[in-house]
Amino acid sequence: MTADALATARRHKARAEAALEIGRYSHAERDARAALAAVPSDVDATLYLTRALLGQSRHEDAVATARAAVEIAPNDGYTHYLLGFALQVAGRHAEAIQPLREAVSLQPSAPRYHARLAIALCESGAKEQSRAVIDAVAAKAEDDVMLVDECARVYSALGEHDVGVRFAQRGVTLRPADPSTHWRLAWVLANRRDYNGSAVASTAALELEPNYWAAWEELGYALNELQRRSDPSRATEAEAALSEALRLKPGLRSAAFNLATLYRSQGRLVRAERVCDDALAIDPKHEQLARIRDGLRDQRLSREKTRREQSVLLLVTVVMGLVSAAITSNFLSVAASMLVAGLALIGFFVARQQRDPADDGPAPVPALLARRARQTGPITHA
Repeated sequence: MTADALATARRHKARAEAALEIGRYSHAERDARAALAAVPSDVDATLYLTRALLGQSRHEDAVATARAAVEIAPNDGYTHYLLGFALQVAGRHAEAIQPLREAVSLQPSAPRYHARLAIALCESGAKEQSRAVIDAVAAKAEDDVMLVDECARVYSALGEHDVGVRFAQRGVTLRPADPSTHWRLAWVLANRRDYNGSAVASTAALELEPNYWAAWEELGYALNELQRRSDPSRATEAEAALSEALRLKPGLRSAAFNLATLYRSQGRLVRAERVCDDALAIDPKHEQLARIRDGLRDQRLSREKTRREQSVLLLVTVVMGLVSAAITSNFLSVAASMLVAGLALIGFFVARQQRDPADDGPAPVPALLARRARQTGPITHA
């Protein structure tokens, strides 16, 4: 390996790391690939590329890149950890168990590796094993905000929501100015079905960081649940929050699912289908969303067919009414036939003009962004 190649790789890795720090994932990908073009076996560049792909929701690509990192550095616990993490984000928790066990074996002093293993075990149904793993490291989480966050997630996923909330609240206490701690509190409160509390915590995160896509998604989910269960007036703000999450992070699975579900409940099938198509264009292997999209398409086509059949039936009624009026000589019969024909004709034109609720306009602006724009001017999006 030449000195020039090594210098080129170092320069691009520094840029990739800086881009990752501020969430510029496409820039990080570009520089990580440039570093790898110079030094193909550079494990740090491979790990940066994995993180950049995860940041763009390209989960399967991230898994493949993480596997390459493991092949380059099989004795580095972090490479196994990142592979396990990528598999988890891709929804493949059972497959994540082995690399996470390997990470724990190589670096047993890293509590977060244990916590991630606990998540994989829990999501795979091995809840007792998960509990044993997380209980062993929970005591070490007192002042480690990252570990506090993982414990909050695990205990909440295990159904111990009050414990999860206590850990999440501890995270907020440790870092009140960190939007991610408020987001985690919103997440565990939503798991406890405290959707009002979740909306408040999500809003607190967004007050700190208006471009925080995960907080927008969590706020949208909480508002969608509130409108679905008890308060239909929340629908517009739920739509606004979920749309903002997808604008900031295109292809976000949970936001696409919840927004498509919201549109479907409003009868806005075309827009719901479009949300699914946009997400699947980024992540075509999202099988659940593909099934929803196919169901929406079938529902839309069925509705259009019904409308056509209604139009034909009403047109036939018009013709029969006119024919009946033409062959009868009784004034009352003629009047009745003409009335039926007239009503059917009106119904025919109404049926022909039926359309889905307006789907071409922009999504509503979230109230929080509208308020901040009035106070300080428009938000500059990263």
